[in-house]
Amino acid sequence: MSTFKRMPNLRAERHPELITADKLAATPVPLVQLMREHIDAGKVTQQQLAAQLGFTGEAPLRQMLSGAMKVPLSLVPALSKALGIDEIALAGLWMRENDPRLHDYFNRMRELTNLSPGEVTLIEQIRTLTLGRGVVPVVFDKGPVVALLEC
Repeated sequence: MSTFKRMPNLRAERHPELITADKLAATPVPLVQLMREHIDAGKVTQQQLAAQLGFTGEAPLRQMLSGAMKVPLSLVPALSKALGIDEIALAGLWMRENDPRLHDYFNRMRELTNLSPGEVTLIEQIRTLTLGRGVVPVVFDKGPVVALLEC
């Protein structure tokens, strides 16, 4: 039986040391291989990685590493932190391996909403400041945000 812990969101914009989607695309590697390489490089033991993923024992991790069990999507946030890989990039790798059509769909959607890191930060800050309520930033003549209007 496993117990999952909620992990903080890791994004490369805030953590430049993380492996990004571009780096993963340059050298496409299966997710379990990334996990094995992390263990083989001596960065962590199987027991430590299992604990970082929220497992009480090593059995589920061994099953994933052997291919007997697929890596569940719910582990992506914890794996992101444990392996030092951008969470969105790791989710993309998971989708590419487990549902290529969904991966292609999200890639097309991302191209349509190609936000800069600054725009992403602005949106995250607005959501934090407004506690998730629907608001619209008011901007005059391409200047700074001067007000937030509730929808």
